[in-house]
Amino acid sequence: MAEHPTFADRFTQHDSALAGLEQATTESVQLLLKAPSFQGQVRKCLEHYEGILPFNPTHPDLRELPGKIAEYIAEFIANNSRSLPRHYTLYAFWKEYAETFQEYFEGFTETKLR
Repeated sequence: MAEHPTFADRFTQHDSALAGLEQATTESVQLLLKAPSFQGQVRKCLEHYEGILPFNPTHPDLRELPGKIAEYIAEFIANNSRSLPRHYTLYAFWKEYAETFQEYFEGFTETKLR
């Protein structure tokens, strides 16, 4: 089946724009993960979360995910996930601390990625 030339051009433009967005997002996430202020904020929130675990028996223990927490948080920020479904392991953590990462959400606006 032959493609209409107009659609083929638009598909190519779309694919190119999507690839550029993916690249920009990947680079921004990598920079975020390397930022000492971001790592410090993650560490601070995780320490506080672990401190309140004995008082919240329904909250999952996140110590089994030590190296992954920052990556998950960076992904939530890149995806503009201000809340998570209850079945996510990080639901309770993110519900409590998402707002403390507000400044990092600003770095992932549409205008920043253009």
